[in-house]
Amino acid sequence: MKRKTGVGRLVQPVALDGLRRMPTKALLARLARLRFCEQSLDTSDTAPEEAQAVDGILFKDTAEWGRAFDELKMVLAEREHVPRAKG
Repeated sequence: MKRKTGVGRLVQPVALDGLRRMPTKALLARLARLRFCEQSLDTSDTAPEEAQAVDGILFKDTAEWGRAFDELKMVLAEREHVPRAKG
């Protein structure tokens, strides 16, 4: 994943039914993007005006991030689990 900063880390909200239609690979990529979000605006170098001007998820300390993360984990839990090969 490229090291993006500020609004480059933006994660678009997706409805639960949209998540269920996504392939597992896309869900795992979304999980990585959510985990890559910064902790909060206070610890970020993003300007408050810049953060407020975007429509999406930038920070982990928001209700939107928590809901997106929980819904994503729920959908992933419904998918078949394939153990990693021992190598």
